[in-house]
Amino acid sequence: MDQCCAFGARPVLMKFDGDLLECVVTMRCHEDENVDFEYYWEFYDADGFIMDDTTALWSPVTIPAGVAKQYNTRAPKAGAVRAKFMARQPLGH
Repeated sequence: MDQCCAFGARPVLMKFDGDLLECVVTMRCHEDENVDFEYYWEFYDADGFIMDDTTALWSPVTIPAGVAKQYNTRAPKAGAVRAKFMARQPLGH
């Protein structure tokens, strides 16, 4: 399963829109069938600490077979300087 969508931490493209960090990551399904997975974003401040107002809830999605999809987000508040995108198989799979 790890080869189909490269689960774990993924490279994130980041830019600032004013004081807020905007982020995008691309996931590609290399399988012949759709793949279900879950993802979440973590945001970090300039000192490297996870920001207390993070959106670290796992969100379930399906990526179609052979397709690349982008997932994006915006930091929940000013002060974020880095973000991490995490993906995993849904629990119970």
